[in-house]
Amino acid sequence: AKRHQQLQLSSSDVAHDFEVRLSAEHEMRVNEVASWSQRHALLAAERDELQARLIRDVGQLSAQLQATERSREDDRRKAAEERSLLQLRAEDYAQRCKGV
Repeated sequence: AKRHQQLQLSSSDVAHDFEVRLSAEHEMRVNEVASWSQRHALLAAERDELQARLIRDVGQLSAQLQATERSREDDRRKAAEERSLLQLRAEDYAQRCKGV
């Protein structure tokens, strides 16, 4: 009877120890999942922020490129006008020199 009682206590202790370890393992896994969920949320937010910044930067760079292209076209037009004006002046000067 004493041996039977010792075995019962021993198996009860083992069962209790198992329950404690199982509970600790469960808590550890729950914390691990929460940690990974938080990390995933942070990375998703960072990704969204980077995508928004990329869209904003591309928009700004596109606007800068268009402005630069317009400025370059204006410069080309002005240079062509100036070249034509100088050509006319040179021709006029050449005509005057011939007449002298």
